[in-house]
Amino acid sequence: SRLQELHLQSNIINFIADHALDGLTSLTYLDLGHNKLVNLPPEIFSDTRELKELHLQNNSINVLAPGLFNGLSNLLVLDLSDNELTHEWVNAATFAGLLRLVILSISGNNLAKLDSSLFRDLYSLQILRLEDNSIEFISDNTFVSLNNL
Repeated sequence: SRLQELHLQSNIINFIADHALDGLTSLTYLDLGHNKLVNLPPEIFSDTRELKELHLQNNSINVLAPGLFNGLSNLLVLDLSDNELTHEWVNAATFAGLLRLVILSISGNNLAKLDSSLFRDLYSLQILRLEDNSIEFISDNTFVSLNNL
């Protein structure tokens, strides 16, 4: 498919099938913000390797499957703000391989701590939004790899 942008924001989507985005190999922009999603299937992005912007804000996402964002090496913007994520589901593996990511927003969630390896691969990050969480603890060297902030 030649489809490059898919705008599905501000609906009442509460479920999306594992292979709903299959065939969208040219997709560079996906907005699923302002819906009712609680989680995303682990294979949902397996065919969308060209994604540059992914907007998932203002849902009720409380689980991020391990490896959910694997293979999205072209991703520049990831917005996970205003969901229900906790540090149990946001860890080093969550953002592994997102070497080109420039903007990451995980504000407005329920993160209680930031582990030292959380942002390990995010060398290109320039904007990191963490406000309005429940952060109580930040480990040593948590931000050490973020040379562009």
